[in-house]
Amino acid sequence: MKKIKILHALVRVGSGGVEQTRLSLVKHLDRNIFEQCLVCSDYFGGLPGELEDAGCPVHEVGVLKHPFDPNPYSKVLKVIRTFKPDIIHGAVFEGVS
Repeated sequence: MKKIKILHALVRVGSGGVEQTRLSLVKHLDRNIFEQCLVCSDYFGGLPGELEDAGCPVHEVGVLKHPFDPNPYSKVLKVIRTFKPDIIHGAVFEGVS
């Protein structure tokens, strides 16, 4: 059976509730069914390492300098093209953007 690929999109990964919820999903969704990774503008602290230790690669793409800054967008597209997610899950407006 093909795994369902989930790409989580967040602006910043630190230690907040949204990030903790993503860590809970990574730890508790069956790895035989789901494959997960996360894309974000930037990260800090220990939580990104916990996500990666739990099997969820974290891709930092950089902070937008202005709304039409092509660099972070092109990095996100590269992650999407490589990972080929079935679901892109954004927790907040900025993550969805």
